[in-house]
Amino acid sequence: MAINNYAPDTYRIYKDNILTAQYGEEKGSGIKYDPLTVAGFSYASKKNSLKTHRNGYCTQRTGDIVDGILSRFIYAGKGKRTVTVSDPVSMTKLLFNHYRLSMYSFLNKIRLNGKLSQIVGIHVLNGVFTREYVNFPEVRYWRESRDTFIADIDVELKLDTQQGRLEWKGVLVAFCTFTDKLHVTFEELTAGVYRKGYDPLNGYLVPVVKNKRIDEYAEWLWNTVFGEQTYDPRKRCAEALAERLGLNVQYYDICDSRSIKGILFFAEGELLIRPEIYKEDECGIRYRVESPTPVNIKVSSGTIVINTCSVNRDYAGFYIFHECIHNELHYLFFRLQQMGSNDPRKMKTQKIEIDDDDDEKDEMFFIENQANRGAYGLIMPYSHIKKLIDEEAARVTGFRHEGERYDKVMKNISLKICQPHFMVRIRMVQLGYIKAKGSSQTVNGEDVPPFDFDIDSWRDSHHTYVIDEPTVTALCGVNKGLNRLIKKGYYVCAEGHVVRNIPRFVESRYDKHFLTDFANAHVDDCCLRFVKIYRRGNAGRTAIDHMYYDEDYLRQTAFYLSDIKNKAQLEGQELDDFDAKRLFLQEFPTNFKDAVEKLREINGITLENIVEMLSMDRRTFGRWLNDSRRYRNEDFITLLCIIFKLPDWISMMLFKRAHFMLDEDDRRHAAILHILRVQTENGIEAANEYLCRNHLSPLSVDVT
Repeated sequence: MAINNYAPDTYRIYKDNILTAQYGEEKGSGIKYDPLTVAGFSYASKKNSLKTHRNGYCTQRTGDIVDGILSRFIYAGKGKRTVTVSDPVSMTKLLFNHYRLSMYSFLNKIRLNGKLSQIVGIHVLNGVFTREYVNFPEVRYWRESRDTFIADIDVELKLDTQQGRLEWKGVLVAFCTFTDKLHVTFEELTAGVYRKGYDPLNGYLVPVVKNKRIDEYAEWLWNTVFGEQTYDPRKRCAEALAERLGLNVQYYDICDSRSIKGILFFAEGELLIRPEIYKEDECGIRYRVESPTPVNIKVSSGTIVINTCSVNRDYAGFYIFHECIHNELHYLFFRLQQMGSNDPRKMKTQKIEIDDDDDEKDEMFFIENQANRGAYGLIMPYSHIKKLIDEEAARVTGFRHEGERYDKVMKNISLKICQPHFMVRIRMVQLGYIKAKGSSQTVNGEDVPPFDFDIDSWRDSHHTYVIDEPTVTALCGVNKGLNRLIKKGYYVCAEGHVVRNIPRFVESRYDKHFLTDFANAHVDDCCLRFVKIYRRGNAGRTAIDHMYYDEDYLRQTAFYLSDIKNKAQLEGQELDDFDAKRLFLQEFPTNFKDAVEKLREINGITLENIVEMLSMDRRTFGRWLNDSRRYRNEDFITLLCIIFKLPDWISMMLFKRAHFMLDEDDRRHAAILHILRVQTENGIEAANEYLCRNHLSPLSVDVT
């Protein structure tokens, strides 16, 4: 299904507080979201540590298309909250509920014919295998094709032999396919198996792959279906691809489902729609009138239905591509759920209680993100768009900073491939051109001048420096800290930013504020950074959630800049945060060991305290600091960041000094980045609790 995607020039918020728009871009506000990802905001100032609290849930007033992102916010206290999430059936549960006896039968069959003794290398004396002698601790799944997969079932056998009882571990291999129903065939028992060239599936049969792999798959799909036609944008037609994949595209007004953009039918089904009725006015011009009576229609297998009540046919291509990815990558998941279509209203849901600050774990959210990434990959295939970007980046001239450079690159590419600017920007950011975030932004329908920033300050997709004035006004109504900064004139809204109000950064013309050229090239040093908090809603949907003022970031930054500013004051100089930060960066040691020592001195922490928190002795700690093979370890560096309570910009510097880069596509690395962004103040125990809640291993260092 395609839900909650963005429309080209507006975004919509409906009665269930779901914000939707086309292509993952919110042109009206200038705030970029990943598709199906909606967020509240917090902001982190570079100055003035103000005491505030985390603010609660923010919801949008019910209505039609609106200008501005948030019209009111509702505070909700910390604690527990109840959320509705999808409740899918797992393949492992189905396997053991319906095929456990078949597993025993297979094991007993190879026991009787002597094959088991050959496999384990010893004569087996067991009688009938039952639960007492067999254990299945784990199952791994591997995608073979659209409708087939392999299950590697770990087996532990208690074997009676002439030498007594022995334990043997192996793998029971099952070949599985979905046709009219699930068919499982147990093929062999082996001591071990290595799957090269197969994509892993999780327990719900959803591919567990990185974004790069989704891009590769999208390109493979074009090359398989059309040959070498992916380099010609005119031939990348969504309906043509759907047709080649055996899919039929239909357009209907789906009743009571504005948030649904498209539905893919795997099997014949029914759909409640409003018939399209047209009349003619006095001039003979046809216009559509709403049908008062919905009708139930039959939809054939292999049909993509685009919802015309929320998608203009001219913009339907993205959603058709989206459903094509579902058809190829997620067929197994939806058939496992015994769903004839991917209509989210058909998905079973459950209400769960979680901590107020926790993310909901919803499989539908993961699936929708994959389909959106794949849709971008089909519209702008990796190898083609990457080549275009690099060629244009080398060709353009006459830019003052990288923001202007990528703005020119984006507009040139947009003309060449006939895609909107903002879609090209999103694709560029997806492919690692982070500086492209500073171009082709709009706020309230007006273009934001291209701007530049330090790449580490906006590498995280949760962050943004672009925000519209109505949103700032709404935030001031609930956030005393931000309200004070704006009311006292410390910060002002200017060209889509909230910027420090001093002549170095702001100039005024015609009763409006504008960024200076200097500020425009250093947005991260003079503008407030807002943090988008992602929350998932029902059946894969996402809704605006709460926001908070990042007091920890301000306090941590102020602490590490205080010595430099105090020293300058004693010498009769007055440094603002921008100059103090620049001086800190210049003086920060380039060697990892020296960098750690400097941070230790700033904090006044003894070596004994550090090694105790790391569960090391002094000698071992010294060896780690001197051995790059040891200190290039994400857990070791993260633990040091937490011990020193570093703001994220210094944390990233420490990782750079270790020549170690965290991979945002890696689940555990992404969790560590979250910890570095918002949790270093809370200590090691809180960081490990967060990792464990997300089923990830806690931070630790192996001192052996």
